Amino acid sequence: MMALQKYCLPIAAFIAAFFLTAPAQSKVGLCIPTDKMMESVRVAKMQIVFRGISDRNHLVTVYINEEAVFLAITHHHNYMSCIADKGTDGEKLDVNKVHLYNSAQPK
Repeated sequence: MMALQKYCLPIAAFIAAFFLTAPAQSKVGLCIPTDKMMESVRVAKMQIVFRGISDRNHLVTVYINEEAVFLAITHHHNYMSCIADKGTDGEKLDVNKVHLYNSAQPK
């Protein structure tokens, strides 16, 4: 049990600090296991606003929180997820007012 705490607590502290500090301190390109990334997204109270499969065959998701901080995350087949981009002043759009396209619809 002590060995588990020895590794889990520092990792949890790092992830919490990563998401709960100023967005400028977030590191684009950081990759961590997907389960840890998703726990951090949950703890930071971020909501998903987009998801899609990229041309490079990985899942891309975008999240935003109440402070308008957003994260774009790529999720890979090796169970790792990476911060692709981040920012502030994000805006959650009303999907009823935005025309969405998918590969099955003519453009």
